[in-house]
Formats: sequence, structure tokens, C-alpha cells
Amino acid sequence: MGDKRRKSMVDLREFPAALDLARSLYRNNGGHLRQTRECREIADFLGLSNIAVWHAYNRGDLGVPSPNPARAEAWAKGDHSYAAPDRPCRRCSGTLRQSGDDLCVNCEAKYRDATKAARLANEP
Repeated sequence: MGDKRRKSMVDLREFPAALDLARSLYRNNGGHLRQTRECREIADFLGLSNIAVWHAYNRGDLGVPSPNPARAEAWAKGDHSYAAPDRPCRRCSGTLRQSGDDLCVNCEAKYRDATKAARLANEP
């Protein structure tokens, strides 16, 4: 798990040409980037995965404003969660979110527990 997270934690501020491309795409797309289009284009330019670029965008490391500043701040501080009163969970209306996933902490824990229980039940 740590290796997967490390691969998506690329600091794109070290690539000025990629930042220029991100700024251009951000301006041309009305002030946002999509994971499957613009982030993929930047990723192809750098030879990375679009997920790494998406994470950099959400952290605010892409040279354009993060779509969720509270999440970016929590991620930068290394906090595991942040309060999102303006973005309640669709399932339970909780406001405490994971900094890396943008999921409600309670729903993420329930999903993780259910997945683990199902995996254990299917083991021989």
C-alpha cells in the first residue's frame, strides 16, 4: 500500500513545462481539470499515471488552485482527515473526510470492514 501511495505522490512543481501545460488546460477548461482528460494529457506528457497528476492537482501541487482547498491543506499538513461542512457525505451526511480519498471517514471504515470480511469469507 505504501508503494502505491508513494507512486502517486509526485511533486510536479519540479517540471515547469508540465505546470505551464496544466495552467493552459486549466484556463481553457473554465477553471478546472478532469482526471480522465486534462490530467491524462499532462500525465502522458510526463510519462506518469493520470492518478499521480490528479493527486497533485488535489494537493495544489500542479500550479493551479486545488478544487478543494481544505483537503489540500490537510494533505499538506499530513492530517488524516479534515472537516468539510459544505460537502456532506452522500450516504450518511458526515462531514469528516479522508484527506487522501475525499471520502467520509465513517463510510470509508464501513466499506473497508465489509471488504475485509468478504475477502476473509472467500479465503479457502
